[in-house]
Amino acid sequence: MKADLLLIIHFHQPVGNFDSVIKRVHDRCYKPFLDIVSQYPDLKFSMHFSGCLLEWFEKNTPKILETIKKLVKRGQVEIIGGGFYEPILSIIPERDRTAQLSMMRDYIGSRFGVKTRGAWIAERVWEPELISTLSKNDIDYVVLDDMHFVYAGLRKEDTYGYFVSENNGRSIRVLPSDRELRYVIPFSEPDKPISYMRDIAQKKEGVIFTYGDDAEKFGEWPGTHKWVYEDKWLVRFLDALSKNSDWLVTRTVSECLKDKSPLGRVYLPTASYEEMLEWALPVDASMALHDIKEEIKKENKYERYSPFIRGGFFRNFLVKYEESNQMHKRMLYVSDLVEKSAEGPHSSPKILEARSELYKGQCNCSYWHGVFGGLYLYHLRKAIYEHILKAEKICRAGRTKDKAVYKAEVVDFDADGHDEVILQNKNIWACVKPSKGGSIVELDSKDKAFNLLNVLTRYKEAYHRNITAAKEVGSGERVSIHDKEKAIEGFTGKIIYDRYRKAMFRDYFFEEGTTLEDFESVDYAEAGDFTDSSYDFKASDGKVTMERKGAAYGAPVSIKKEIILNGATLKVFYSITNLGKKKREFWFGTEAAFIMPEADSSRYAYVLGKKKDKDTSLLSRGITEKIDNAEVTDTEKEMGLKISFSKECDLWRFPIKTVSQSEKDYEENYQGSVILPNWHFSITPRKSVSFEIEFRISHVS
Repeated sequence: MKADLLLIIHFHQPVGNFDSVIKRVHDRCYKPFLDIVSQYPDLKFSMHFSGCLLEWFEKNTPKILETIKKLVKRGQVEIIGGGFYEPILSIIPERDRTAQLSMMRDYIGSRFGVKTRGAWIAERVWEPELISTLSKNDIDYVVLDDMHFVYAGLRKEDTYGYFVSENNGRSIRVLPSDRELRYVIPFSEPDKPISYMRDIAQKKEGVIFTYGDDAEKFGEWPGTHKWVYEDKWLVRFLDALSKNSDWLVTRTVSECLKDKSPLGRVYLPTASYEEMLEWALPVDASMALHDIKEEIKKENKYERYSPFIRGGFFRNFLVKYEESNQMHKRMLYVSDLVEKSAEGPHSSPKILEARSELYKGQCNCSYWHGVFGGLYLYHLRKAIYEHILKAEKICRAGRTKDKAVYKAEVVDFDADGHDEVILQNKNIWACVKPSKGGSIVELDSKDKAFNLLNVLTRYKEAYHRNITAAKEVGSGERVSIHDKEKAIEGFTGKIIYDRYRKAMFRDYFFEEGTTLEDFESVDYAEAGDFTDSSYDFKASDGKVTMERKGAAYGAPVSIKKEIILNGATLKVFYSITNLGKKKREFWFGTEAAFIMPEADSSRYAYVLGKKKDKDTSLLSRGITEKIDNAEVTDTEKEMGLKISFSKECDLWRFPIKTVSQSEKDYEENYQGSVILPNWHFSITPRKSVSFEIEFRISHVS
C-alpha cells in the first residue's frame, strides 16, 4: 500500500485590507503555521502566496520571507505561482492575465531563486479557455476542486490522481483537490483524514491525494487558533503524517508529477467550488438550490444526485450586484486606457506604475460576496477604485488641456444594452444612466482617486432567512465556515431591501402622508413613473440633457433634467412641466446617495444651512425644513461636499446599512448616506417649475 499526499496551502489577504487585520493573521496563523512546518523537514508542502500578501510581508514582517526562503532552499516547499494580485483570471483581459502571471513568476524567481511551474487559480474559478493563457505562460499545472471533475462526469473514486486538459492544442495538467480532506482538515481529529486516505489506498495502489485550501483555516477562522495551536492539532497532524510515512508520502506537486503518469485526458466545465456556484445564483434560485440539496440529504440521496445538481457561474455576480459590474467595467475601461497609453503619442513615462495600480484594482475579493464580506466591505471596494483611478490619473497626466479627453462619451459602458454618458473634466469623472431614471451611478474625484458613489444597494440575500433561526454557539467552539449558517447568533433587527440601485438624482413623486421612515424602509407608494424609467438624451462636452414624458398622480407630466460639469461642481437643472389640462399639486424629490472616503467617521458632519440638529453625523437621520444649502464637512479638510438649492426644499437624510454574513458573524455595515431634497408645488396646465441643484466637491486642488 502506497500513496502520495500533496499538501497545497494558499496564503492571501485582499488588496485594501486593514494592516491590523493582516498583522493579526500573520501573528496568529501564518507565522505559527510556518514555524511548526519548519520543525518537520521530511514533510513536503506546496504553497501559494498572493502578491498583495508578499508585498505586505516585505514592508511589515520581512522575517517571514526568510522563513519561506529557508523552506524552499531545503526542498521542503515548492512555491506555486498565479496572478500576482489574485485576480479572477477569466474576467480580466488576456494582456493583463499574462502580465499578472509574469509579475508573479519574476517576483518568485528574484525573491526565492526558483521558477514557478504551477498556478493557483483564484477561488478555483475555471473556464476552459484559460488553458491557452496558462500554457503560453509556461504554467504546467493548476489545482482545482474535485467537483470540477465530478461535474465533467467522473466518479469521485476516479479522481485520486491528476489529468491532462487541452484547449486548441495547448495542454496543462489539472489536479483535483479532495473535498473530503478540505472539510475535515483541520476540523476533525488527525486520525480522521488519515483513516480516510488509508481506506482508499488499501483499495487502489499508487493513488495521489491532493489537498488545496486556505492557510487561514489554520488559526484565523473562528475558533481555529486555539484548536490548531494551543490544543496542538497541527503538531498532532504532522506527527500522524510522519508516523504513517511508510505508506503515505508527502511530496511537492512538481516532484509527484515528474514521477507519476496522468490518469487520462479531461475537459472540465466552467466551475468553482460548490459553495461559490450557489452564491453566484440569483437569490431566489440560490434558496431553491439550497432547499433541493437539503431535501435529498434527508432522503439519503445526496451522494447519488449531487454530481448533477450544481449552481451558477461566477460571472453572474456581475448581474447579481450592479456595483460589482460597475467596478468591473470601470476596471476594463482603465485597462484599455493603460494599454493605449503604453503606445502612440500619449505614451506615459510612468506606464509601469499605472499597470501596477491597475493590477491591484483587479484583486478578486471585492467583486463578489459569499461567506466572506467581499463586496459588502466598503474598505475593500474603496481600495479597488483607488487603484483603478490612480492608474487612470497616471495615464491622463500631461493631458489636462487636451479637449479630446473631456469629450462626452456615449457608450454602453456597463454592457446592459443601453447607452450611458461619460462626462469628465480635470476634476470629475461621471457615469450617467439615461436608461435608469437619468441617474448618476458613478462620480469620481480625480484628484482624490475616489468614487463618491461607491455605495452598496440593500440586496436580499439567501442567508437572510437563516438569521432569526440561527443557533448560538459558544465563542470558543471551532466551526467550519462550511457549516456556519447553523452556528451563529440570530440577528433580530429589520432587514431592508431597496427597489432600485442606489444612485444620484433618482427622481420620485410622493403620495401625501409619505414619511422619511417610509422612504428609508422602502414602505411607500410611488405616484410617478420616472424613478427607473428611460429618458431620451443628448450629450455634448461636459453636459447631458435628458427628457421624459410620463405620468404623475395619473396625469401627463414631463421632466427635463440637465447635468453639467463645471470644475469640481456638478450642476443639475430640473424643469417639471404639467402636460395636463388641470392645475396639479406635486410632491417631488430627488435622491442622492454618497459616501465619504472614511465612511461614517466622526470627522464628517452635516451642516444644514442655519438649522441646528442634535445629531449631524453621517449616521443620523432627520428632516430639515425650508433649507437652501447643506454641507458635509471634514475636520481633516481632505474632502467635503457643498450642496445648494435654488429653490428652498425640505431635506431628508438617513444612512444606508446592509446586513451581511462574514466568516465570524452577521454584520450590519454602513454603506453610505442618502440626502433627498423634496419640494411641494402646484403647476398650472402647460406651465413648468424649474430649479437647480449644485453639488460641489470641496477641498479638491
